[in-house]
Amino acid sequence: MYKLLIADDESIIRKGIKNLIDFESLEIDQVFEAENGKEAVDLALKNQVDIVIMDINMPIVDGLSASKKIKEKNPNSYLLILTGYNYFDYAQAAIRAKVDDYILKPVSKKDIEYMLKTAVNKLNINRKNESLKEYNDENLKAKESYEDIKKYIDKNVFCEDFSLNKMASDIGYNNNYLSSLIKEIYGLSFQDLSNKLRMEKARILLLTSDMKNQEIADAVGIYDVSYFSNKFKKYFGKSPKQIRKK
Repeated sequence: MYKLLIADDESIIRKGIKNLIDFESLEIDQVFEAENGKEAVDLALKNQVDIVIMDINMPIVDGLSASKKIKEKNPNSYLLILTGYNYFDYAQAAIRAKVDDYILKPVSKKDIEYMLKTAVNKLNINRKNESLKEYNDENLKAKESYEDIKKYIDKNVFCEDFSLNKMASDIGYNNNYLSSLIKEIYGLSFQDLSNKLRMEKARILLLTSDMKNQEIADAVGIYDVSYFSNKFKKYFGKSPKQIRKK
């Protein structure tokens, strides 16, 4: 839903627009009124108004100057100027004020509805684009995080001091968040992943080299050979010696 500001020094015009239009059907749920340019700027910025209908001839601050101030602070707002002038100079001034469109007086219900529908359609597109950008940015950050995690694990998993605490500290994540990311990437807990990678490398070394059990244990980051043998047997259901004879 969107917020609308009607800024006109004539109360009858403000009330007329409010009474003519079915705002709910146009996805507008809040409507504000301002009777001078300064009040329009204050209300628009305070309430983060999405659409502004602004009369060009406003007291205190004129409509174009007020529109420019609103756009400077809230560039995503949609500005419609109400004017009785259809001159080139005013069109140029409106462009400089970054006004989105203008309506020539006298205005009809049909004119206002059409302009508001146009504004809402544009704002909907902007919101979708912004959501898509945020989604893509989040995906990019996630991919970068995934790559950092994978690189760190590949480099350090066979080190004796490889641990969740150390990894979290080294790459700047808290333990719980890092643990959830590892689960998301690998489908395993940190401990299960560490054990899997170490045991699978140990199995390859047993089958493809003449390295002793102690040397293999050292190579996968487990320096207690008895502890290594117990973990290996628990993981594969066979001892290192039985695997080597296979």
